[in-house]
Amino acid sequence: MDTSAATVVVWRPLMTPSSSARSGEDLRRRVLAFVRKATPFAYCDACLALRLECSLAEMAAALADLADGDAVLARARRSCYGCGRTLEISALRDGPPR
Repeated sequence: MDTSAATVVVWRPLMTPSSSARSGEDLRRRVLAFVRKATPFAYCDACLALRLECSLAEMAAALADLADGDAVLARARRSCYGCGRTLEISALRDGPPR
């Protein structure tokens, strides 16, 4: 057995670094598309961040932007389809925005 061969280990960070405003807009679009596709199932902020490959802080900022004003998302206490925890998560509003 040849022990001189080097083993290459690739390390990928779990959290992505903060990015520009343009990628933040892209994240908001991806979040909204995922939430619409997954309806009636809903995911917590952490599960959304894992599925959309972004940091929890980026996900929280994107969800805050989507839940403000006349947005289609609202915070509600529900069970997360991903991890099963019951907590306040973002889901589509039932009716038209108020």
